[in-house]
Amino acid sequence: LHLAMGVSPPSAPALTGTGSAGGAVSLNWSTPTSGATVTGYRLFAGTQPGGADAAVLDLAAASGSFSAGGVPPGTYCVRVVAMSAVGFGDVSNEVTIVVP
Repeated sequence: LHLAMGVSPPSAPALTGTGSAGGAVSLNWSTPTSGATVTGYRLFAGTQPGGADAAVLDLAAASGSFSAGGVPPGTYCVRVVAMSAVGFGDVSNEVTIVVP
């Protein structure tokens, strides 16, 4: 559908910063540089690379960051993808967050 409309999904966001302290996690990413207008983001967190067994969260388009408290101790592999009216864009780089 998006090819017929002449608009492609958003390019991949880039995760640029992460942090964790005392069960709190924070992430930052840059917005996609090309493609359709972003309508939201989907965040995936897994206990293994490429996984999503820990969380799948839909976030507002204006976000560009995420934070949460009360995260159980562990190692999480996290990535984010931009959503648009023409579909999901490419997946960001994956980062590893260790919550002590």
